[in-house]
Amino acid sequence: MATLPSPRKPYVDDWDEVPETPIQPGTSNIHDEKVLDIKDEREPIPFPALQKSTYFPALTARTSLFSASRISRDATETSDSVKVELSGQNGYRLTAWGPRLNMHDKLVWETALQIAIENQHGIGARFTISLRDFANRMGWVNFSGPSLQWIWMSLRRLYFIRLDFELPNGAKGGGSMLSTAMEDQDGNFVLRLNPDFCGPMFWNDNQFLIKIKRRSTLTGQLARWLHDYFSTQRGFDVQTTSTDTGQKLAPSREMNILFLGLRKLSGYTGERKQFARELVDAMTELVAKAPELIASFDIKREGRSSDTWTLHVTRGDERPAYLVPELDRSEKQLTDPNKKPSTRSSKGSGKGRVSL
Repeated sequence: MATLPSPRKPYVDDWDEVPETPIQPGTSNIHDEKVLDIKDEREPIPFPALQKSTYFPALTARTSLFSASRISRDATETSDSVKVELSGQNGYRLTAWGPRLNMHDKLVWETALQIAIENQHGIGARFTISLRDFANRMGWVNFSGPSLQWIWMSLRRLYFIRLDFELPNGAKGGGSMLSTAMEDQDGNFVLRLNPDFCGPMFWNDNQFLIKIKRRSTLTGQLARWLHDYFSTQRGFDVQTTSTDTGQKLAPSREMNILFLGLRKLSGYTGERKQFARELVDAMTELVAKAPELIASFDIKREGRSSDTWTLHVTRGDERPAYLVPELDRSEKQLTDPNKKPSTRSSKGSGKGRVSL
């Protein structure tokens, strides 16, 4: 397998890990701006009946919403924000204003969703949880003040960001990701998912199984982003049709993607050369820790710039599991969007399916 030279020291993502020292004077603390609440008198929107807490919208894995890059944790969320067009795959369109998010924020976002789904809180309903319990749900064992501060700062980012999105099927939504993130009189935190953002996603986008515990074993932001991205790719190459039989052939287990495209899609903002090195480290870690997802990879170099190089990936035996809105479908059961949804069992012949 041809690879790039690795850095002398193993790459470790410590950009914005949980601080080990107290928050410095002048920075936000848990009790700053305790009331972050967008008033909304509407009735909560229920999650789709078949929604599971381990399944998440494809939008969150096929775009640069949660980037694989370093972000500043001390940025002022209320300062003037700049409109940014985020990258998306296959028809996902996403525009952001405000603080950028990365894979650390994604874990916080997923945890809030899981709590809401498992406790049957509708989209837009308020729910209360202590930051200590929230940290425990995230799999943490450190409940120190700085650790809880880290979670609160991420919740603030989810509140202050503003988004507009369009799904490949034309459905649109937007707004903040959280409508409420505030401390109550008992010291617990009240959270509320924004129905303008979450409603269109959960009722129109495909929901993919994301193995969060497996992802947590990966050390780098890019490795974690790639884990989720590949978890949403059913085939890799587009399905083809045999000219002899007219039947669709099985999807390829191999994928080719340009470094430039992957760098943009992951939201990576570092130097091009550094991305090339980190990509090799990330793929090596995926092969070692998730061989069922990624079996092997190699690099095809064309030209001097790594932007023109190609990552060639061979996936493992694992296939994505997913739910289609309003349909009891998983794994290989996406219906053709141009046809009326079938009511047959998910164990049908497979006709009318399209590649993810």
